[in-house]
Amino acid sequence: MKVTEILKNKKVTRRSVLQGMSAAAAAATLAGCGGSGTKTYFDESDPNLQPPDVGGEYVLGSTPHNCGGGCVSKYYLEEGVVKRIVTDEDREDGDVFAGKAQIRSCQRCRSKVDWWYRNDRLTKPLKQTKERGDITGFVEISWDQAISEIAAKIKGLYTTYGGATFYNCLAPSDRTSQGNTIANLTKLLGSDCSPVQWVLDLSYPQHTYSYFFIDHDGFAQETATSVALRVANNRADIENSDNLVLWAFNPAEARVGPQTAWYITNAREKGVKVTVIDPRFTPTAEAFADDYVGITGTTDAALMLAMLHEMIVNTWDESGNLLADPWLDEAFIRKYVHGFFDDTNPKHYYADISANATAYQVPAGASLSAYIMGTDDRLTNAVMSSEAADYTNMTAGTTVNQGVSIYPDTIGYNVPATDGLYGKTAPCYGQITKTPEWAEKITGVSADKIRELAEMYVKTKVTTWVSGGLQRHTEGDMPVNLGPILSAVTKNIGVEGRSYGFSHEVNYKYPGTMSDKVALNGNNPGSSSIQADSYDMTKLTLQGGELGPYVGNTARTNPLCNVIMMNGLSLPVWIDYVRCAGTSNVSKWNYGRSNTVTTPIKGLFCFGGNFVNQTGNSNEIVDVCTAKDGNGNYNVELILTGDLFFTASSLISDYVLPCAGPGEKWGETCGWLTAEALVMPKITDAPGEALNEFEISRRIAAAWGQEEEFKTVGDGTNTVVNTDYEWSEYNWNKGYSEGQIDQDWDAIQLVGGVNMLEQRPNKVKRIAKEAFITDPAANPLNTMSGKIEAYYQAMLEDYEAAQSSLDTVTTDTDGSSVLKNSGHIYTASTSANSTSRRFVYPIPMYIPAVEAMHADDSHPDLLGLTAKGFIFKKQTGHFNYRAHSTMGNESLLNELYKRNSAGERAYLDPSRSYTDGVWDSDIYEPVYLNPVHASELGVAEGDRVKVSNSRGVLYASVRFTNRMAPYNAGIGDGGWFSVGTDGVDIGGATNSLSSGRPSRIAFGMSMSSDDRLKIEKA
Repeated sequence: MKVTEILKNKKVTRRSVLQGMSAAAAAATLAGCGGSGTKTYFDESDPNLQPPDVGGEYVLGSTPHNCGGGCVSKYYLEEGVVKRIVTDEDREDGDVFAGKAQIRSCQRCRSKVDWWYRNDRLTKPLKQTKERGDITGFVEISWDQAISEIAAKIKGLYTTYGGATFYNCLAPSDRTSQGNTIANLTKLLGSDCSPVQWVLDLSYPQHTYSYFFIDHDGFAQETATSVALRVANNRADIENSDNLVLWAFNPAEARVGPQTAWYITNAREKGVKVTVIDPRFTPTAEAFADDYVGITGTTDAALMLAMLHEMIVNTWDESGNLLADPWLDEAFIRKYVHGFFDDTNPKHYYADISANATAYQVPAGASLSAYIMGTDDRLTNAVMSSEAADYTNMTAGTTVNQGVSIYPDTIGYNVPATDGLYGKTAPCYGQITKTPEWAEKITGVSADKIRELAEMYVKTKVTTWVSGGLQRHTEGDMPVNLGPILSAVTKNIGVEGRSYGFSHEVNYKYPGTMSDKVALNGNNPGSSSIQADSYDMTKLTLQGGELGPYVGNTARTNPLCNVIMMNGLSLPVWIDYVRCAGTSNVSKWNYGRSNTVTTPIKGLFCFGGNFVNQTGNSNEIVDVCTAKDGNGNYNVELILTGDLFFTASSLISDYVLPCAGPGEKWGETCGWLTAEALVMPKITDAPGEALNEFEISRRIAAAWGQEEEFKTVGDGTNTVVNTDYEWSEYNWNKGYSEGQIDQDWDAIQLVGGVNMLEQRPNKVKRIAKEAFITDPAANPLNTMSGKIEAYYQAMLEDYEAAQSSLDTVTTDTDGSSVLKNSGHIYTASTSANSTSRRFVYPIPMYIPAVEAMHADDSHPDLLGLTAKGFIFKKQTGHFNYRAHSTMGNESLLNELYKRNSAGERAYLDPSRSYTDGVWDSDIYEPVYLNPVHASELGVAEGDRVKVSNSRGVLYASVRFTNRMAPYNAGIGDGGWFSVGTDGVDIGGATNSLSSGRPSRIAFGMSMSSDDRLKIEKA
């Protein structure tokens, strides 16, 4: 039957959909669905074809994943089956700056029909009866058998190894908060039990880590949210800016809160100029940029340093004389920023540090400005102003800096001897003056443009929005640490129209606030501890070390000492931790937690996530999770996952449980840390025997005889909830009764979601760090000095509390093993070695990312990658046809982008089942290349190519575009890892190519833009 006839005569009932779950009966007959197998959805010969009318009931609400959104959609149903999804259209669309705009959903949520009703949904529990990775070993079992066996295995592991033996992989794809109930269930086993916590997530680890030490202004008092990110002013505030800089920020494609792109659209209409800084000409650049700055990926820190240099030389001349119209205000900087200038006798806003200033000083030549100026000595001749002297204990008339840069020309790598970088050095440019001309060669941004950007930050009101892309490389700590300093010294902080950070707004409590849902297991908070094994408190200036225990503002010390490294781990190195914990294995990265923790990881949980695909090198994760001991037993004894579909993570699991997805269970959420409060309704039933995670957890708790304890909410009221509906209802109405929101649980379901900017404008319209800027002495930041820290001794000490920072392996270019110009750097544990080279310094630098490139080919190729043919650099982004790996098999969106080996449009098999494997053969991810490479590679548009490096190999389909710079290869995040019979990944998972090498300081994620590749026709 032709598509036109199907659509005009479609008749479908819930019974016919669920009986066969076939795309012929379901996907192809549902408006907006895909899966024809051979054709596009609509007959292109009929230009007048219109979708059929849909009558009946509809539901309003949100069904987001880890997509960056949280929007309102309208779901039309007939006989319980969703027939069509449209965006928010019931409310009147008004002024976005007043919170009155529609909360519109994007194409991802509007394509969910096919996703819900696909034939390859998991419908029954699966148990592996053969070796992990053998799809033929999976058998369907009953829920009774699954619950009984899983409950017994979890309890057995706890009895043998204790509470720290469980690890719960990040699973943010479930925004109902149900995904983590399985892991948190283990708290019922004992007071020492809950999975080892990750304190730095996969998406923003360097940002989170940086925030604690550089400009932490505290968790908002009104919310229990655990998300700690540096946020800019509220989104509506951009109308007060002269310029909006989107630095590695792409909200037109990768959702970063609903309506964010709409805010930008309306701000431009009000005259706000938009600058986009990005290595790729993104849809955001196309739609919004008044000025697009194409930068070489991973070199952002060099650009920032050169901008700061331009500001300094426009403040003091070569002899150190203050210019008539100085760009920088020294007094302002000393008042609010610690360590931008040398400060050998500093004045801090906390009495404990001020009383012992020598323990937290900025030595001569050690400040950020000294590093920026290199051998240029103008700041050692410039005299500190009398106004600036009010904010230091140095006497008036002292020079601005007391020495030129003490930093070396090169820096080594804190890696084991087996690493290819052991004993090698990269430039850190300690003795180089960071001029715009220097940065031009590295970044590809012209010196004139750098000067123009610097002047814009100094002379206009600038809001800078950033996101995860800025930090996703091996030196990603550096631009993240520099960004807030760049804004602070230019006074773009603490007032209307001036701010720096994420475009997030969740600084107060309302129902749906991320991580703010009332938890279950109320009688036992549960906490596994790995602190004693590998975190040395005596190496901290506070809480040990020089000044001893701290008594006072716990918000200042808890994040620094208890959250960052002491009792948790950085998620990007989780597989290294699993491989090493409690064993004699040595960390690949010299990660202190991996090397010293004594309890092995024996139980691994992941619900609503795809850890093989998304959290490290896919091949390495499979190897670790299938490794056995000398007796032939798996090192990780239990891998338990739950999902809607059979993924690469399912393939190596012992049990795979079929789960309900968003729209098939109840929940509530926010607009991805922005000011929308949304209900996540149950719109349609999950297929077959699939259950929501609350119900799965309830059954396991019942098997332990602890069902009532599990169902008790953790707010001290002893309230018991029996279903996921009751849990969400209780949480929402609790907030309503406290006056957090105007709609109770019943009322919110009538509208789907509301904008809190309209309901609580005084709470949403937050100006970040306003109190600090108004009176820093009365409102100091939760940093050691109470100021923004350009010299971050606390961060260096935190690093040293888990592993050494001293470099006893390499020497500088002149053979020296000490700092330059008689320099020294103090920390609580290294006073005897204060002149030594280090792997980590207390200021942000520019250090070339390991596998990146420079615009002028000056990048140090320490691993010899170019000679091996790895001449392309991976540039991974969040493209608009899925959210990470979620919806990677949604037919309509995939069919817009995928090709087969003949270069023809390719379609997912509508009749496939999970037994057919993770991914269909001959359907390939696109790899985007600049057209200049067509002839040298001998490929044409649509040709299949092999993309490889020493870690993995995948097939892809070439797409040529001038949006990509030469020698950059754009591959979307989230292709489904699936190794074919020839050993090549046919699903196009970029993480099969990732080194997994973490960032230098935070051990953060580097998987987006720091991998070199070879591309050849296949």
